[in-house]
Amino acid sequence: MKMKKPNEDIRELVRKSGFCSWQVANKLNCHENTYYRLMRKELSEEDKKRIYRALDELEAEKEKELSQIG
Repeated sequence: MKMKKPNEDIRELVRKSGFCSWQVANKLNCHENTYYRLMRKELSEEDKKRIYRALDELEAEKEKELSQIG
């Protein structure tokens, strides 16, 4: 039986986003290792919202870069 990891919803969202954990950590202004430690325990709703916002910002930056290219 496979045990569910804490923050599985966040982990899956980051995986599907195509961004790396270090990019999310960077956007949160923390070190990658700090981000991994945060993910060990279930995050509060406020912390999850911060990660959602970080992913939204990364996506917006990516779209902006792509629109400037072509």
